[in-house]
Amino acid sequence: MLAMSYALDCHTELSVELMVVVASLKSLLAWIWTWVVNDWIVRDDMLTVVMKIAAVNMVLYLTTFVLYRYGKMIRQRIAAYNTLERTGLQL
Repeated sequence: MLAMSYALDCHTELSVELMVVVASLKSLLAWIWTWVVNDWIVRDDMLTVVMKIAAVNMVLYLTTFVLYRYGKMIRQRIAAYNTLERTGLQL
């Protein structure tokens, strides 16, 4: 959901395409999740699986602080580099 909000706010000209990509990635992750987790729980016990998932989530959540601190600078550099135009995505 946050990725879609970001796409709508910061890249309005590409918001439709970005929303399709974000929705597709979410669906792909859900599909992979259903195929992998069941076998993983059978192989390891539930506590091990939950602890590993919690560790991955904590790492991802901790990136919030980095992006909060350096996000504006990153966006300015992307805009200065003209990423969309260089990749041919500029409308």
